[in-house]
Amino acid sequence: MSLNVYGYKGRGRPQKVWNDCVKEDIRRKGVDSDMAADRDVWRSSTYCAEPR
Repeated sequence: MSLNVYGYKGRGRPQKVWNDCVKEDIRRKGVDSDMAADRDVWRSSTYCAEPR
């Protein structure tokens, strides 16, 4: 298996992936796994009326 790669390898930080964004949002909201068991607490903690 060989592959020739042409082009430029960008410098800087790696691109964000969806999972990283979800983890950051959970950390910012202060949500933990115990809250996930209680649906009412989960909804009140994660609901955001204003889009970013």
